[in-house]
Formats: sequence, C-alpha cells, structure tokens
Amino acid sequence: KNRLIFALLFFGVAPAVTISLIAVDNLKSLLVESTKEKLNIEREEKAQQLTSLFSVMSNQVLALSTNIATIQAMNEFSKTFDTYDEQFEEKPDKKDMMSSLQDYYTNKYGNNYVKINGGKSASHTKGILEKLSADELALQYSYISNNENPMGSKDALPFANDNTDWSMTHKKFHPTFKKFLESFGFYDVFLVEPDTGHIVYSVFKELDFATSLLTGPYANSNLAKAFKKSNASSGPDMVSIVDLEKYSPSYDAPAGFIASPIYDGVKKIGVLIFQIPVEKINKIMTSEQKWKESGYGDSGETYLVGQDKKMRSVSRFLMEDPEGYFKVAKKIGLTDEDVSFVRNMNTTAIVQTVDSEGIGRLIKGEDGFSMFEDYRGTNVFSSYRSVLLGDGLTWYILAEIDEAEALPLTNVLAALLGILALSII
Repeated sequence: KNRLIFALLFFGVAPAVTISLIAVDNLKSLLVESTKEKLNIEREEKAQQLTSLFSVMSNQVLALSTNIATIQAMNEFSKTFDTYDEQFEEKPDKKDMMSSLQDYYTNKYGNNYVKINGGKSASHTKGILEKLSADELALQYSYISNNENPMGSKDALPFANDNTDWSMTHKKFHPTFKKFLESFGFYDVFLVEPDTGHIVYSVFKELDFATSLLTGPYANSNLAKAFKKSNASSGPDMVSIVDLEKYSPSYDAPAGFIASPIYDGVKKIGVLIFQIPVEKINKIMTSEQKWKESGYGDSGETYLVGQDKKMRSVSRFLMEDPEGYFKVAKKIGLTDEDVSFVRNMNTTAIVQTVDSEGIGRLIKGEDGFSMFEDYRGTNVFSSYRSVLLGDGLTWYILAEIDEAEALPLTNVLAALLGILALSII
C-alpha cells in the first residue's frame, strides 16, 4: 500500500515540479524581455530629449552671436572696458576699493563658499585682488562689492552711477541679455574680448567678471576652455561645448559652457558664452523627480556618465533617500570630501564614480542591455548607449531598474511550491 502511494506521488509530483520550473523559467524570460523593451524605450526617450536640449542651446548661442544687438554690444563693451577706471568719477581710493572687495571675497563669497562646501575654505581666492588691473578692480568694485543687491542678485543693478561709457553701455544692453537669460533658463551669459580674454560683460557678475581668461585667475577653468576653443574657430557658425567641471566662481558647482564667436563682417570681435543650465539636464533625466508617476517603479532611473566615469546627472537614490545614500557612501567609493560635496550641493554629478560592466562596454564602443552590479553594488538590469551632444562631447546614458523589482520570481516560486506541497498532502 505504501509503495503504491509513493509511486503515485512520484509520478504526480515529478511532472508537477518540472512543469512549475518550466513555468517559472518562461515567466522569467517574459519579464526580462519586457524589462529590456521598457528600459530601451526610456533610454531612447531621454537620449532624444537630451540631444534636443543641446541642439536648441547650440541654435540659441548661434542666433544670439549673430544678432546685430550682440555685435553692437560686443563692440561697445570692448571699447569702453579699458577706459572704465580713468572715466570713473568720484571713485574711492584704490585701497578703499581693495578693502571693499577683500571683505566681499572673504566674508560674503568666502563664508558662503565654506557653508556650501561643508567647511572647505575658498583658498583659490587668495592673491587674486593684488593681480587685478585698475579697470578690473574698479569694475568688480562697482558691480560686485559696492553693488547693494545681495549675493546671487548682482544682476539686478541696471548700471552704476559713475558717468562712465561702460556703465552707459551696460544700461543699454543689460536688460536684453538679462531677459534672454531668464527666458531660456541659462545660468549666465558672457561676452569675452578675443585678444585679451577679458570678460567685458556678464549678467550675474560672479568673481570671474572683468578678469582675463588668458592670464587671469580662471585661465585654467572650463570657462576659459570654452573661450579658447571658440576663439580658435575659423568662422561664425562654429559652436564649442565644454564638459561639466567644478567651477569655483559658482562655489564649485558643476558647470559646463557653450560658446560661439562673434563676427562683425569678416572680423572676429568677441566670443559669446552661455553657462549651461545643469538643472535642465537633471529635470530631463529625473522626469522632474516624478519617477513613480513616470513608470519607473521603486528603483528605476536614468542617469548620465562622462568618459571619466563620473556622473553628469543626479542619482535618484540621493534625491529620494539621502540618508540611505550616505550610509553606503564609503562602500560606493566616495571620500569624505566627496560626501561633503554631494551633501551640500545636493548632486552626484562629477563626483559619483560609475565603474560598472555597462560603462566598461560603453568605453569599448558597445551599446546594449544586460544585468550587472550598478554603482551601489546592487544587481540591476541596464539598457545603455552613448549619446553625442555636439563638438565631440559624448556622454553615456543608462536606464536601469533593480533585478529584485524587475523579476519578482521569489514570490511566484514560493506560491507554486506552496500549492505543490498542499497537493502532496
């Protein structure tokens, strides 16, 4: 009797187990294929939005650089820049201007820099003031330290009442550039003289204002790289793009630049530069931080990585669970300085390293879909490819979701085994 029961159970259970395993395997294949299709769609959608953003910015910088008002402004700002100090009526003594700027550099910009950068001091500002020319010093005094508008709002000053030709030029053109910046969401707009590299005009008047991008304190910055690339171009239809880096006048926030030369007829008279709105990039990649509403579930995200393996957009996990992110910060390769930067800047861009299998394949020129550990050490399904943004700038775009969320097979298998156990009993 027992042998008969066991024989019947064996011939009943064996096919049931086999069928269950086949069913789970088929379900897994279907879920993997569905995940691949979904991630591919998300990846392509973000890549298209990103290339569209850079295309629009390229067209905007080209259109503005060839605008007659920009050409006139470039000519007038360049002409009046070198006469500012001598025309400055009732100007303070040089020592008083130096003292005013020193206070701004140290106690306003400096203290804010320390706050934003988690205690790190603004050591890069030491010695700058002593090297400024008379015109550079006077312009920074009038439009930065003696500008009564608060830090971050220096653009609110229409002109300084100093009876200089430069200030009259500023009064004429500043509202137009300010309106352009606000309408299209750029961080800043610069006009740079081609021979000296002087920033003869900017909307926001940060510490780079009036300095030379050839010989001044920011000659090695990526703003200077954008200027030099554009200044070396051979025609008015060239657009130069420079990748994100920490930019000290903007408190070391990630900054990239897009530039185009300004021609008056056949003569190059300047360079127009936009500071790229990094927030626009993050809005695209994070779906304005509405991941669940956009169908990304609990762990899905798309993000950008540069060729140096550093992120170029923000991590979802920092945005949604910052304390959880910082708990594993050391595990995912962040130094104490990196953690401080991420915490205070609220971004993983240019700090978080991504050295995953997908990045390795992308560096070799391979696009694709596969499963591997992401930058958190979590198994994810990833759809990845490179995206060319213009002027040789290439970033990598990855659309990912945790394996555990994409393949909830543990619960399915447990249910099948439970049904099988009840059937045996």
